[in-house]
Amino acid sequence: MKKTILAIDDNKETLFLEGVVLTQAGYQVHTALGGEAALKMIHELKEIDLILLDYEMAGMNGPEFLAALEKQYPLVFEQTPVIYATAHENPPQKLNKSWIPKLRDIDKFIKDVERFITP
Repeated sequence: MKKTILAIDDNKETLFLEGVVLTQAGYQVHTALGGEAALKMIHELKEIDLILLDYEMAGMNGPEFLAALEKQYPLVFEQTPVIYATAHENPPQKLNKSWIPKLRDIDKFIKDVERFITP
């Protein structure tokens, strides 16, 4: 069975590219344009194996999304790995989560994602 990834970003082009790349890599991918849309989508998804989260988003940023996720869906928060996908060369130390660089190198991006999906 395909592993399911929820990609969250406030940039439509980034979401589209992540969706295409990860789908071609064999994953089932759901994309959400921002944190609010992601929270609504999580209610409908039965299983998520990984959340790929942008750190800086308009409206609700990554840390705010995580706080809302923990409050609204504590089991998803506890059981689902969340990694930040960031364009920053050196992301803030306060991330307190793992991170990977966004789509600069597609092969590396896929390998980075694979590290966080449990077999």
